[in-house]
Amino acid sequence: MQSLVRRLVFLTLLQALSGCGGSGGSDPLPTPTGTLSGKAQKGPFSTGARYTVYRLSPSGMPGSTPEVSGLLSADGRYFLGNLS
Repeated sequence: MQSLVRRLVFLTLLQALSGCGGSGGSDPLPTPTGTLSGKAQKGPFSTGARYTVYRLSPSGMPGSTPEVSGLLSADGRYFLGNLS
């Protein structure tokens, strides 16, 4: 069992390290566009509950201006359109 845990930890670290590095260039990441939909998993939900999405800064902090907002359905479904 301990050998299996060691292997899993090793493989996880190997995967994490393989994603590091790169050219070190300053090319900006492309801005994704499209739509997103899904269903929130925790409830109960209030009819008409509002969600708001903020763009994150490069440091991971939320912006001050909402990008998208909308209403959850009674069962927690949401749809985010016109994402850019």
